[in-house]
Amino acid sequence: MNYIFNKIIIIGLGLIGGSLAMAIRQKNLAKEILAYNRSKSPINFAIKNQIIDGEFNFDQDLNKDDLIIIATPLLAYEEIFQKIRENNYQTLITDIGSIKLYPEELYQKIFHDNNNFIPAHPIAGKESSGIENAAADLFFDKKLILTKFCQNHKNIQKITNFWQEIGSEITILDAKTHDKIFCLVSHLPQYISFKFKAKRQKNLPEILQKHLRIENSNSEIWQEIFALNQENLDQYYQIFQKNYQKLNSNPSKREQKLLEQFWQKLNLSKEYRDLAIQRLKIVMAFLQIKDLSDYQEFAGSGFKDFTEILN
Repeated sequence: MNYIFNKIIIIGLGLIGGSLAMAIRQKNLAKEILAYNRSKSPINFAIKNQIIDGEFNFDQDLNKDDLIIIATPLLAYEEIFQKIRENNYQTLITDIGSIKLYPEELYQKIFHDNNNFIPAHPIAGKESSGIENAAADLFFDKKLILTKFCQNHKNIQKITNFWQEIGSEITILDAKTHDKIFCLVSHLPQYISFKFKAKRQKNLPEILQKHLRIENSNSEIWQEIFALNQENLDQYYQIFQKNYQKLNSNPSKREQKLLEQFWQKLNLSKEYRDLAIQRLKIVMAFLQIKDLSDYQEFAGSGFKDFTEILN
């Protein structure tokens, strides 16, 4: 069998890492799948369910025919890069993080080259974390961003082939552009959702539940992302705030009419009016950010759920 890689090492066996392992197994992309995780329970779960072949430790041999996939929170990258360097692994490295400038700069600082690291960002996920929620088709027919960092064309092609076999649609961006785009279509709506999170009535109508879904995401992981993309986030949140304050205090007649039309279209009982009107204003203020029109093609399911209340 013609595998793309001999061994694939997945570092971080949560939802994304576990889903990748499943997809790799399903598509026969590696002779052996190993994983490293600080907590042993995901490793035990994955071995028991034949998602991986075994546990990886950083004293094992790797070569240029192997692949390391970093599927951890971003602030764990420095320790992982240091371990890779200490063991003198010459293997290809990729990742799945939603920030790209930070890992590129970190890799360059530690390795002083740009040949073996190909940053990647699959536009896929769920609000439910953990390997127990993993799915082999999580990345199928979803966008996958590769950045322009790596200068080794053979390695770029290898990673491109890997993701295409999994079923992802490849787009190439530079890291700064990537971080700006995903601040707008992913990080900002998540940030807004956390900012406006409050106690709600139980058993909300389906449209409101769907809109509020991303409020339930893992806040610890997101706080890290917000910190690493702070400059873009501050810039766009200020624009959102101005838009929202205007809608609250001095909406135009056109905006008032639109809000009433959207409320009528939701067809909800009056007990939900205050919540629905507030959320409609939030989404309207968000969608009034001009740069969004250029980037909506990169939006994932979180963006769509967040904004669908206006459709």
